[in-house]
Amino acid sequence: MEGAREDKIDFVIIVTPNNSHFEIAKAFLEKGINVVCDKPLTLKVEEAEELTNLAKKRDLLCCVTYTYSGYPMIKPTLLF
Repeated sequence: MEGAREDKIDFVIIVTPNNSHFEIAKAFLEKGINVVCDKPLTLKVEEAEELTNLAKKRDLLCCVTYTYSGYPMIKPTLLF
C-alpha cells in the first residue's frame, strides 16, 4: 500500500558481497520492507527458504535480479 510506511521506503536492493545477502535481506523483511537481491539470494538453500517463508508470511516481495544482456527484450535498453 503506497504511503503505508512513515519512512516511505517501498523496497531495498541488496548488492553487497554474496555472504551478506541473507542477514541483510532478513533484517529488511523483518522490518516489513520488500527486498530485491542480486544473485545469489543466499549461499544455503535453507536460508533462501527462510527468506521466502518470511516474505510470504508478511505479504512482502523477496526476489532475485538476473541480468541477461543477451535477451532480445533487454538489448534495446542497453546503452553502448
